[in-house]
Amino acid sequence: MVLSAEVGDKAFTGGKTHVTSDRNVFLITGGIHNFKSILLKADEDKRIKLRSKKFGVAQDITGMSGQRVYTVKIYEADGKGYISLNLENGEYKVYFSLRTMKKENWSQLGWRPMMRR
Repeated sequence: MVLSAEVGDKAFTGGKTHVTSDRNVFLITGGIHNFKSILLKADEDKRIKLRSKKFGVAQDITGMSGQRVYTVKIYEADGKGYISLNLENGEYKVYFSLRTMKKENWSQLGWRPMMRR
């Protein structure tokens, strides 16, 4: 989840980012208390409006609908483009390409621990 102060990066307003995943996974956008979880279905290309450069990928989900607790890894993209989520050895690897879907243009994104304020 993105902390509220980080929401609204001007590089992301007005457009959508292409996101794909090889498995069903939840992508998290928004603030720590005001967030949106988006189900990405396996092998589906989805266009999502990210509100900042940062987004989360749910690693674990507990609880019932309306009271879910998400364990999330936070990633930061370099701009609008293409994001690919791939499960490798039991962990999601996140790749980013600014302009094209060609594999030689992808770079792996590292995740950051979220600091609570």
